This record gives sequence, C-alpha cells and structure tokens, in this order.
Amino acid sequence: MCLFGIPLLIFPAQMGEGSGMIIGMGIFGAICVLIGIFSFVQFNKLINIEQSEIYRLIMNTPQKITGLTVLMVTSGFGKVGQAFNATIIVDKKNKCVLSITETDLELLRQYLVKHNPNLEFEKKVQQA
Repeated sequence: MCLFGIPLLIFPAQMGEGSGMIIGMGIFGAICVLIGIFSFVQFNKLINIEQSEIYRLIMNTPQKITGLTVLMVTSGFGKVGQAFNATIIVDKKNKCVLSITETDLELLRQYLVKHNPNLEFEKKVQQA
C-alpha cells in the first residue's frame, strides 16, 4: 500500500495536472502511505511476538496467572458466529483480553492448569 501511495504523490505534479487533481491525488497518496506504514508496524509487532509482555507472561511465568475468564459471544449462525474472548487475570487484576479460537482456548487452559493447579476458570456465554 505504501508503494502504491508514493507514485500518487509524485506523478500528478509532474504531469501538469490541475491543482484540484494534485491535491486530491496527494491526499489519497498520503492516506495510502500512512496505511502502509501502519500495516508494516503491526506486522513487525507480530514477528516480534516473543518480546510481547503477554507472551512472556504466558510462556515464562505462567504460575503468576491466577485466573482465566472466557466470554463466549454467539450469534444466530451456529459455530460460525462464535467469538471467544479470554481475559487473563494476574493477582485479581485483569491483565489482558485475547481473542482466541475454541481449540486454542482449551490448549491455553490445559497449559495454565499444568503450571497452576489452582487456576480459576470461568466461562460465560453472551447472545448477540
């Protein structure tokens, strides 16, 4: 997206287009460049997931996690309309909320129970 926006910033001025066209294409080009930069930053965060505070909490110190609360939101579309939001609790405080699949949720629960047998697990269902 970023590479698409750069020519939009350069070419209208070189082609001798009117000022309205230059401004319009410049704004559209700037938006494309900003979306490209934002996407690159988000992609970079995904690559460096090991540096994430949540990843380090789950992988390095899972015994600190005292609870896992799951909110399952369902719509009228069966399994297609289900979303699982897991809240990780550390020392009675909500640490983060993860959007997770049902399979990954069960794997996470089993992993945390293995490291903390007193893990409080709560599952709530909400109809949307």
